[in-house]
Amino acid sequence: MLDLEIRQHLIDYLTEKVTIQEFQEWFVPATWDIDQTDNQSAKDLANDIELALAEFTSGHLDEEELHRELLPLAQNVRMVIGNVSCGVLLVTAERDPSQIFQVSPPVMEVGYKSTEPGLASSTHPVEIC
Repeated sequence: MLDLEIRQHLIDYLTEKVTIQEFQEWFVPATWDIDQTDNQSAKDLANDIELALAEFTSGHLDEEELHRELLPLAQNVRMVIGNVSCGVLLVTAERDPSQIFQVSPPVMEVGYKSTEPGLASSTHPVEIC
């Protein structure tokens, strides 16, 4: 599913596994013909990312503002498993929005890895539907 692939690459950028240049080098060819797909979720996601990237490359957003624009796109996920459509919200840690919880269908592993003293780390399996 293209929308999940786009979202995973976006998460890789937001969590600094890849640079903005590496993300763009993947994103542009992967989505250049996105209008040809029947996947409306992928179309909407790609168009929203493209708009944010255009604002960034034209200088209307700095990279921190770009992160803030893109973060909600990585957090809200609509999944279809068989006939069941599920909405999943990937939550971020309030102190560090780059720490996005990962989805591992059919069970979502929810957790937070603390890098600060006094904050606990934990993960919990949660059924998606």
